[in-house]
Amino acid sequence: MKAILDWLDQRTGYRHLTKEALYENIPGGSRWQYVTGSMLVFAFVTQAVTGIFLWMAYSPSSTTAYIGHLKSPAATAVDAKICRTLGIHAAYSEGIQAQRYDVGQQFKPHWDAFEPGSEAFQRFGGVRGNRTWTFMIYLNEDMEGGATRFTELDIAVRPKTGMALLWNNLNADGSPNLATKHCGEPVTRGHKVIITKWFRVHGDGPVLDESAYGARPGAPPGARDSRR
Repeated sequence: MKAILDWLDQRTGYRHLTKEALYENIPGGSRWQYVTGSMLVFAFVTQAVTGIFLWMAYSPSSTTAYIGHLKSPAATAVDAKICRTLGIHAAYSEGIQAQRYDVGQQFKPHWDAFEPGSEAFQRFGGVRGNRTWTFMIYLNEDMEGGATRFTELDIAVRPKTGMALLWNNLNADGSPNLATKHCGEPVTRGHKVIITKWFRVHGDGPVLDESAYGARPGAPPGARDSRR
């Protein structure tokens, strides 16, 4: 460590600068002018250093509203329609959320499913199990950027007003579907608004809502009519 500090001092002279800044002789003893000046220098340097680290690590994300908690007729109708579209009872789902992305905001690559055995799984999936389906609806398209990119598949989906994007977060054996890793790319002009709803492994009652699509004649229980 000493060798590194010596090397740094040879090139910057930081030891001399530090000594001059911290061990200045003050005529007549310490005065508030000197103390205040040192405090301002220290505060400025601290702010500059922390600002650099924040700039390197910070990634602005979306603004989220849990509209499922509002109990408004509009939110309830959208929630119910999503459930009918998938044919899964609401008891196996989370409440809908709305996310808004302004210029520069994004969502870094991630999986919606929780990693089994992880702290996140114990915290969010211990009772209702993992997330199965993700159902996302784009509410506008008048922006630049903001595509949903599946990073493992190199597929980018551009927002289109009213379009739904859905995928299964789990494999048939219940393990996370790693191909669903995705991100929300930064918005470069305008803003993006979406509604998202997740479904879970566990719930009350039957999983499938047979009244939503109806079973095909002779089909096994739980099958849905894909022609509708």
